[in-house]
Amino acid sequence: GRVKVWDIAKLADDIGKSGDRTPREDSVKLLFKWRAHLRAIVRMVYLKRIEGIITASADCTVRLWTLSGEQVGLFGQPTSWAIDDRDTWLDSTRALLNSPNDDKATVVSEEQ
Repeated sequence: GRVKVWDIAKLADDIGKSGDRTPREDSVKLLFKWRAHLRAIVRMVYLKRIEGIITASADCTVRLWTLSGEQVGLFGQPTSWAIDDRDTWLDSTRALLNSPNDDKATVVSEEQ
């Protein structure tokens, strides 16, 4: 399953000003994308307080991510992690667009 994070700050303004429901192409911008799971994502929740997301997948894993694709941890992993301690994170590299680190699910699964 893949995660995409979009900047849609201009979207409401563009739709309201134009009077129609077709936004301009530059009103949405893809910020980050990555492969978060080996199988489909079945649930995703945005955590406003920490600006992160939890993903649950058909691969039977639940993971906590930053909005830039850094994997804080896998629920049930053998070593503990803490949101406020980056040294404990499972994968603290950002998911850069069009980069080889896009396939985070494979990298992390090999480490588990």
